[in-house]
Amino acid sequence: MKNQFDLAAGQWDTPYRVNRSKIISDKIRDYADFTTVDKVLDYGCGTGLISFNLVEYVGNITFVDSSEEMLSAAKEKVKHIENKNKYEFANTIFTDSLEPGTYDCIYTSMVLHHIKDMLSLVVRFQQLLKKRGRLCIVDLTPDDGSFHSDEPDFDGHNGFDPEELSAFFCKYGFYEEKREVFFSDTREKNGREIDYSLFIVKLKKI
Repeated sequence: MKNQFDLAAGQWDTPYRVNRSKIISDKIRDYADFTTVDKVLDYGCGTGLISFNLVEYVGNITFVDSSEEMLSAAKEKVKHIENKNKYEFANTIFTDSLEPGTYDCIYTSMVLHHIKDMLSLVVRFQQLLKKRGRLCIVDLTPDDGSFHSDEPDFDGHNGFDPEELSAFFCKYGFYEEKREVFFSDTREKNGREIDYSLFIVKLKKI
């Protein structure tokens, strides 16, 4: 059965999301200190809006998303980009095809608030990153549930306190380098405008 992201994939790349993704990817690039030989993993890649802004700065990108339709959209975009051997795809971060200790950086944008089993995820990030590998997390600051008020089946987190999220990761083999709230905007939900903000946290594997 198709999930909500499968159903939304065909209309995902709205002008608003495209413009916001450029802001997010620029911030990730500022934080991640990429090199052109880096092997990176985009967790919850969607249609690839973040990563396709970063292709010239890294050596290899692995796209991971549980939505087959989102992943198909990312694969279609790759066909129009040179050097196609830079790209790999997986529908789960827990697949054996992703080798432990091989990634210089993992980044994720607007994804973790959908994840219920955070402990399994942080352990997997630890496994996949090289020593001193970087982890860049972009997500929502806390809200009252308004951001997902038009999604009756949403059962994730209503954003995160950046300091608390960072402290959680630091319990499991990471240390924080820096963080900030960098983006604020409004979004129409159920006929009203709601405010929301995004933060970024950069952590390193010990």
